[in-house]
Amino acid sequence: MTSTVIKPTVGRKVWFRPNGTTDLQKPGTTERGRLNELHGQPLDATVTYVWSERMVNLSVLDHYGNPFIATSVNLLQPGDSTPATGFYAEWMPYQQGQAAKAESASAAMASGIVIPPIGAPSVGTTSASLQLPVIDPGPDSLEREIQAKALPPHQQRVLDEKRELDERLSKLDAFVLDNPLFLKLPSAEQERLSRQSKAMAVYSGILDERIACF
Repeated sequence: MTSTVIKPTVGRKVWFRPNGTTDLQKPGTTERGRLNELHGQPLDATVTYVWSERMVNLSVLDHYGNPFIATSVNLLQPGDSTPATGFYAEWMPYQQGQAAKAESASAAMASGIVIPPIGAPSVGTTSASLQLPVIDPGPDSLEREIQAKALPPHQQRVLDEKRELDERLSKLDAFVLDNPLFLKLPSAEQERLSRQSKAMAVYSGILDERIACF
């Protein structure tokens, strides 16, 4: 186990690992459904409630895009051991990489290590002249670190789009999973809202991949 801890917040993406689990609860019902897991790849999941830094509730999509609910899920932090059995969640590699960079930058500043800006002369550099980007280890730390750079307008628009999309997806998932009004809607409308949630989650994942390459 390492000292790096990534703070989970509602709306953040994680990987869900069934780890032997074959079925989960369906949203809006007490029924359970079979998970379709292909070739051992992780499942897409969105945090819907935070119990602690290592336990969350998730909205999970299987590899066919079917939605499920997973509650009290063990969320592994970087360096945590994988459980022998039972489902769990983990941070994606790029999220762990960004957290490690943030921790290294904080450690360097605390120890007084001087890291000159790119292109700056190395002679006579002092800690007072050092301008490091402020990296927020909280929610959206990847986006915040990227925003510390001088992004071109088209990349900034992607960041804004991702933030707005995740906020809307979080509200939609909360309505589908927790609001009793959802069950009073016609079945056709429930199905449309579920399909909308799936499409928005896929869309968000694509934006994540684009942002990771900035």
